[in-house]
Amino acid sequence: MTYRNAKWKVYRTSFMNIINYTYLLYDPVTGECAAVDPAWDISEMQADISKLELKLKYVLLTHSHYDHINKADIMTEIYPAQSVVSEVEGKYYSFCPKNCMYAADLDRLWLGEIPIICLLTPGHTAGSMCYQCGEMLFTGDTLFTEGCGYCKGAGADSHQMYHSIQKLKRMIPQDTIILPGHKFRMDIGKTFAELENVNIYLQIENEKQFSGFRDRSGQKGLFDFK
Repeated sequence: MTYRNAKWKVYRTSFMNIINYTYLLYDPVTGECAAVDPAWDISEMQADISKLELKLKYVLLTHSHYDHINKADIMTEIYPAQSVVSEVEGKYYSFCPKNCMYAADLDRLWLGEIPIICLLTPGHTAGSMCYQCGEMLFTGDTLFTEGCGYCKGAGADSHQMYHSIQKLKRMIPQDTIILPGHKFRMDIGKTFAELENVNIYLQIENEKQFSGFRDRSGQKGLFDFK
């Protein structure tokens, strides 16, 4: 079966030195849409929902860190939408935002006739999740253009991150556009093939080597977002 392509918009939002990239994903035929990790300032996103006459159906949360969820409840108060988070994430951190729906690995959500595939990718948190929609993959803090998420704190694990990265390498087509929650030196919107040429975490094949490099001491610039 051939599905039509979704459209998307990106928003750069910030608070203090924390800069996030949030997204609006929508079906141009039915007008159903999803907000990915709404954070800090949602006014531009709301304006686009109104201007394009969209109907917010989902708030897709890649994980439960505050800089990715702080406007989730407001969105589901304003719109008749459900927040989606992985069941692993929700149960591990006792996290369930308003109008919450737990999702499992490989679950499918629908915007009209456009499927969104939920991919469980633990490592940055216990139940981080990426969302694949056609040629796009929304990765939160699992995979950046030039790196992957930090693996320290409750529920984080660099060994799990290794397996999540290997899972994406097996499952994600080379021409998929990677849309992360943060950017550092390089722009968002690169293809997976482009990332494989510049992202060392996609190049390391050995789990022990991957974990040791991800957890190495003295790392700088971990929050030097652009």
